Amino acid sequence: MSLLWIVILPVIAFAFHVELKPKSAFFRVGDRQELRCSVKDCNEKVTMSWALLGDKPMFAKIHTSGSESVAAFDPVMTVHDDILLCKVSCGALTKQQRVVVKVYSALRSTFDIPAFPEAPVISGYDHLLLGQSNTLTCEVIDAYPVEHLRLEWLRGDITLQTDAESVVSSYRFTPTPEDKEASITCRASHDQDGVPDEEKTKETTVSLTVLYAPQNILISEPTAVRVGSSLTLSCHAEGNPRPDTQWKAIGPDGQAVIVGQREELVLTEMTLVDSGQYECVVSNTIGNITASVNVIVQAPPTNTTITVSPASEVKEGESVTVSCLSDGVPVGRMVLKRLSEGQDIELQSSNGSSTSFTLSSALLADSALYQCEAFNEHGSQRASTHITVKAPPRNTTVLIYPSAEVQEGQNVTICCRSVSFPPPAVVLRKLDNGTELYSPDGNFLLVNLTPNDTGLYQVNVTNDLGYETEIFSINVIEKHSSTSPDWNHIVIPAVCVGIMVTTTGLVLDYLRRARRKGFYELAKCKPGSA
Repeated sequence: MSLLWIVILPVIAFAFHVELKPKSAFFRVGDRQELRCSVKDCNEKVTMSWALLGDKPMFAKIHTSGSESVAAFDPVMTVHDDILLCKVSCGALTKQQRVVVKVYSALRSTFDIPAFPEAPVISGYDHLLLGQSNTLTCEVIDAYPVEHLRLEWLRGDITLQTDAESVVSSYRFTPTPEDKEASITCRASHDQDGVPDEEKTKETTVSLTVLYAPQNILISEPTAVRVGSSLTLSCHAEGNPRPDTQWKAIGPDGQAVIVGQREELVLTEMTLVDSGQYECVVSNTIGNITASVNVIVQAPPTNTTITVSPASEVKEGESVTVSCLSDGVPVGRMVLKRLSEGQDIELQSSNGSSTSFTLSSALLADSALYQCEAFNEHGSQRASTHITVKAPPRNTTVLIYPSAEVQEGQNVTICCRSVSFPPPAVVLRKLDNGTELYSPDGNFLLVNLTPNDTGLYQVNVTNDLGYETEIFSINVIEKHSSTSPDWNHIVIPAVCVGIMVTTTGLVLDYLRRARRKGFYELAKCKPGSA
């Protein structure tokens, strides 16, 4: 009987059952999940406990009531990816059940479940340099398990690169101009069995920000405008970041002066000094580009000048050069003339803004008004100056009317002719007694001559450059009559009277002719009368 009891007892003791649910645990990180362990057919005292394989911490809440124990994971974490043991003691007997817990990270985010993981994060896309090698990075945070994760780079439907078993992927490429408005996608995928389809994939798409120095610059065409008018120049170039524009005026010496800070440069009331090169500089933090345009301000001739070298007063025989300059735009034609006695004589004519003419050996006849006139399609301008040629008296001649031999009591007119400038002083001297007479025009009238007036006479023609003399004789034939008055008492008063009568008209005529002709020639002889 005792033998039978021994055999039956083990059968009864091992008849209780341990059940663990769910049998297959596939949990998502962040969710709340439970494992239930229950005991059946145990009539003894029941003791229940939970453990991870290797006695690692469980990070779970355990609630045991009677023959059932619940392990709550709130939230599920990656450390729960392990083998869990439910240990049950029924009296002196012990049983255990185990379950393999698989944990994964969902590739989606909801408002009621924490984002494990978050959406793929792309970095480096907002500062790509055009034409240079750049690196984009895609990272999935808290993805689990990594060995079931795949990261893909896509442009539209085209796969550029795939990386497996990694939470970080780097894509290296060189942006082209076509990438300026493009986008790129990083897609993260789970290929682990059991993950719901809607949680297997998540992707992030970003627009590429391609940075590049200004390019494709457009600037106004070269232009010509009339003086006093306005002009607007424009300059534009593409660039990222948005570029700044600066205008510079380039001076004749190459020095640049900033004249504007916008794409449009407005020039008003333009003058000749506004002509020249204008440079547009478009720049951003990546680089710059430059273009330039030429502006021509057109105007009728201005600042027309005439100069004489070495001086406007020269001596006869010297060389003198007349030069003309003008600032008209466009350059036209320059004409140099000599205005003399109502006649315009063209000396030089040439295309350009300057001309000159040289008198290699100036003559008295070259004394005149010289005029430069500049022409172009917009108008003309003149400038003039006088040239005075000086010379000492020369070619002096003496004429005596009616003759060098006269009867006592007759009158004699002495006419002295000479060429010179400035006008000479003419002195008549009787050589035997030194008596002198002065004439402004070289004419002398000797009245009621006597034999005492017979003798040698000298005419002295003098100006500040020199003098010239002529000697001649007068012979008075004596009458057989009463004594004649003395020469000094008769001739000098008579001369004075004659001079007073004729001087005013002759001097005025001389001045008029001297101004017109530029040189002085003594008046023609007009025989006087008693």
